[in-house]
Amino acid sequence: MRRARPLLAELSRAHLLTEDAPGRYRRHDLLRAHALELTLAYDTEEDRRAAFQRLLAHLPHTAHRAGRPFPAVGPALAEPGHPALPAPRRPPPVPR
Repeated sequence: MRRARPLLAELSRAHLLTEDAPGRYRRHDLLRAHALELTLAYDTEEDRRAAFQRLLAHLPHTAHRAGRPFPAVGPALAEPGHPALPAPRRPPPVPR
């Protein structure tokens, strides 16, 4: 964690992360919107689903290492139409 703090502070100063509470960070909304725009433009639905599956596989390991329990995730979670995997919505066009 000692190595992560300066990096998190740097990302916060660059307005890429927001510290909602001490030690609790989230991505800036504009960064999230830009990432969505890029994935919709360049990735297939299959690519997005595979990335989501990798995330689901990664989260329990990360939570375990952090000493925090993570609920079991079954294959049904990634079924089409499941609330945890909503269909991506295209952001409104940016006026030029």
